[in-house]
Amino acid sequence: KIHGSALEYLVRPHPERFLPLAREGLAVAGGVLVGSRHTAESLWATMGDPELPSRTRLGPPGVDVNAFLPRRPDEAAARLSALAERLRGGGAAGWGGEEGAADALQALDPRRDRIVAYVGKLIVSKGVDLLLAAWPLVAERVPESRLCVVGFGTYRDGLHSLAAALGRGDLDAAREIAARRASSPTSRRSWTA
Repeated sequence: KIHGSALEYLVRPHPERFLPLAREGLAVAGGVLVGSRHTAESLWATMGDPELPSRTRLGPPGVDVNAFLPRRPDEAAARLSALAERLRGGGAAGWGGEEGAADALQALDPRRDRIVAYVGKLIVSKGVDLLLAAWPLVAERVPESRLCVVGFGTYRDGLHSLAAALGRGDLDAAREIAARRASSPTSRRSWTA
């Protein structure tokens, strides 16, 4: 499986270091799985192997909507509460847990709230900052909406700063964070306000 972030942030910008390793790995692969047409085309252009397209298969990420259905509000509330208790006890998070995660989950109530969740890597290219920036508009139209962001990554501090700025209504700080995103999308230091 080719991960777009590995291709775009390692191999392409540093071909002298990583291209030989990528070619070595692909040379013995009977097939190559990509998550999008964009990643496939970027891979083909980067590798320069005319036989690679015939070995490439598309396997887009997604969810089996028959297996993963929303739970009834009462059941969802009970499960969120149980997860919060496990997090408080350290039983669910093998990495040591996240301070405040249990309280954040406990504050959500599926019987009352319309919950939107983002679960994924916290990097600039995922666009989570755009979701945060748009969220006040969602909350204005749907006051019972709640956003839950779960993940890890180099943009985590930036998202915390952006959420804090938006929460206090400080649009100047939010714009400054967005400008740093555009000028230095991979620098962790550039995100803190």
